Formats: sequence, structure tokens, C-alpha cells
Amino acid sequence: MTYRSAVFTLIAASLLLTPSFGSATGSDGEAYIDENTVVDWLENDTVPRNVVLLDVRTPTEFAAGHLPDAVNINLLSMEFPDRIDQLDRDKRYVLYCRTQNRSGFAYRLMKKMGFENIRILQTGYATWFAKGWPTTQ
Repeated sequence: MTYRSAVFTLIAASLLLTPSFGSATGSDGEAYIDENTVVDWLENDTVPRNVVLLDVRTPTEFAAGHLPDAVNINLLSMEFPDRIDQLDRDKRYVLYCRTQNRSGFAYRLMKKMGFENIRILQTGYATWFAKGWPTTQ
């Protein structure tokens, strides 16, 4: 096990034991982005250049369908912290997963890694897909 993998395991364990695990922020909701904003970006091809749609689901889930132009970095992979560490901290990241659980976890981990411009999509991919909003394979 590499040093980074050991640190990731320790951080993951500490986050799992945090009582507010299901919520990435307090009740103010500042960590979330309204899904209608993202739908508008995708339908009108106006996703800001400094925004990255980051899908933290598994590659299998991603291959079955995802938001257009999304980047997939599997939260469940031991390579997750290394891949995240390589991202540009000046970009803005919109995180999503199937139901917001993994994206909430990724949000907290990225905050601990020094990322400041992160939001969680207000709905998970399961709801997004069910509403017929833009997706691709």
C-alpha cells in the first residue's frame, strides 16, 4: 500500500465516521448547485469553460450513461486521491453520482485536499435520468 493510499484510507474512514456524512454542508446549502442551472448549460451548450462536470461513479455506471462532457473519476478506486490531486484547483467542479452519497463523500475529501470551488449537483444521476434531462453514453 502506498503512502497516498494509506492516507486516503484514513481520510475515508474518518469521513465515514463523521455524523453528517450524508450532507456535505450545513443547512445553508451552499455546496449545492441547482440542477436547472446545469440542465440549462447542457441544453444550450453554455457550460462555462472553467466548470468540470465530475462523475464519481464507477466506470461501469459511467459507461451506461452520464452527463454530456462529464469526466469520470471513480470514488471507489484507490487511485481516486491521485487523480483528484492532478486536477486544476482553479477550475470549478460540479460533482455527481447516482444518489448524492458518493458525491457528498467526494466533496468532503476534495475540501480536505484543498479544493475550494466545488458544488454537488442537487439531484443524483438516477433522478436526472428519470426526468429525461441531457445524457450521453
